[in-house]
Amino acid sequence: MGRDAMISTTWKTFNDLVMLLSMAPKLHCCKLKSGGYRCLEDWSVNTGILDRAGMVHGWEGKLLIELDNAGLLTMKKGYWWDGCSFIVIDRETNMRAGGLHDELYHLCRTGDLDVDEIRQPADLMFRAFHRVDGGWNWIGAIDYAGLRIGARSAATRQPEIEAEHLVFGRTSA
Repeated sequence: MGRDAMISTTWKTFNDLVMLLSMAPKLHCCKLKSGGYRCLEDWSVNTGILDRAGMVHGWEGKLLIELDNAGLLTMKKGYWWDGCSFIVIDRETNMRAGGLHDELYHLCRTGDLDVDEIRQPADLMFRAFHRVDGGWNWIGAIDYAGLRIGARSAATRQPEIEAEHLVFGRTSA
């Protein structure tokens, strides 16, 4: 499949996407001292992406992200993401955009979604959510260009890294 292949969505124009995302609930998260953000309660967004489903499980099999075939993307309580990167910086007007974008890219990294299909819609959703949350159009355009230029590697499939069980500390004798 070629770069940025077409997928089926319920939205046809950028304004349709803005209208769809304007119905999304607030995202409750906290900023971590170590960097990044943690979701404080389940958060679901209708992405309008049809016939693509995937799930990401974390430590001990806990469900972290789920996308159903109707386009509903759910970030589960406890999901952690690192925030914006490259030339895109974290702002109040792109927190929901960043969380949604990270979830979709995460589904690409695990192989559940095809990066060539999802990348452009995910980047457009970032820009649309930025507008919905009160961001200036020119900043949204710069952020979108930054995503298109530099974020592909963040969505590229990455092999699983085996975790080694380590125990530290003294035992009492």
